[in-house]
Amino acid sequence: LSGRSQKTIPLHAGVKSRFSGMSRVMSVIYCMENSSSHEGSFLMFSLSDLCKGILVGAANILPGISGSALAVSMGIYGQIIHAITHILKEPKESLKTLFPYLLGALCGVIGLSFTIEYLFAHYPLQTSLIFMGLILGGVPSLFTHTIKEHMTPSCMGLCAFTFLIITCAT
Repeated sequence: LSGRSQKTIPLHAGVKSRFSGMSRVMSVIYCMENSSSHEGSFLMFSLSDLCKGILVGAANILPGISGSALAVSMGIYGQIIHAITHILKEPKESLKTLFPYLLGALCGVIGLSFTIEYLFAHYPLQTSLIFMGLILGGVPSLFTHTIKEHMTPSCMGLCAFTFLIITCAT
């Protein structure tokens, strides 16, 4: 780095960090996904999927936030749907895919329900922004995936027009 000292943000009295707790979780997930040592490392891959399942489970307990929308934004929705639809044809692979997500979702619903209730009671704006950021953070990958496969210029214009109408109506 340039040798300049980096600013730290105090999280609470006596503790300083450059990242918030949710940022740390997301950075750990990102590092796990982008590490080159995935070969033969089922535990690390499952830990990443478990964390994603926890976030999906936490989103399911919030009104107005869909766990499936969060799954789409994290890029796991297709894997889950594929595993569910092929559970009779490929039971071992399907269960290997679904287990970490289901366990994580269960932990997210049970374990984070009280935490999220506390966060909404004491930090409503910050908590809402975290979940909006999780959803909006996945839009670029969803958009590039859609453009590569199905999007035409007229369809993009129609989507933009519909988005503007809905935004103006609310």
